[in-house]
Amino acid sequence: MSEVSHRMDAAERRTAIVQAAMPLFARQGLSGVTTREIASAAGVSEALLYRHFDSKEALFEASQSICLEESHANARRIEAYPDSTGTLVAAVFVMMFQVGGMADDPDGRRRHMRSMFMRSLLAGDGFAPGLLAAASEPWIPKIRRCWESARAAGDLVDGVPVPEFTVWMGHHLATGCAFMSLHGAPIVALPLEGEQFLIEQTRFVLRGVGLKPEVIDLHFKPELLLRLVKEA
Repeated sequence: MSEVSHRMDAAERRTAIVQAAMPLFARQGLSGVTTREIASAAGVSEALLYRHFDSKEALFEASQSICLEESHANARRIEAYPDSTGTLVAAVFVMMFQVGGMADDPDGRRRHMRSMFMRSLLAGDGFAPGLLAAASEPWIPKIRRCWESARAAGDLVDGVPVPEFTVWMGHHLATGCAFMSLHGAPIVALPLEGEQFLIEQTRFVLRGVGLKPEVIDLHFKPELLLRLVKEA
């Protein structure tokens, strides 16, 4: 065991173990990884690993919790804003930034999470549905209230589907785009990339949510919203 691991308190060591386990889960899935491999990657003994996690499944659930930290932090920030059309625009932009792979990922955590999510979809285990349910729980009520506020203000086109449908379609779009560049450059070359891609992707979803074009032009200020997410 390393000298650094001796200096860690219990919370830090738990986090270190989870971070060491995530790339293994991403590559091999829950069933394909052994606790011995995880302990070795974390630089601890299996006995110490079991002092912090009762089972491999508990460690897998802790990985899910780490994946949710950013989403819940952003949800709290959006919740602090008034229920309004402008907040609806901000919420959609933050979702596209967060889910679509634009955020910095120095430790590879987001990439590992996406690989775990994709593997879960293929395996049919509980990680993907559990992650989405937990991630969306604080967002959906706020988005619904903001959408209702936009409708009351006359900011929506007629006949638009409910936001629980349109916003999920936006989420799935961002998820799909993130999967297309899971291991580097996108597998399909598109004429836009980086921040411009995010901006136009968000405009696309805002139209799908039902906002009128002139309302999008009024409330969607990409330079301000980019500053918001980068300073988080």
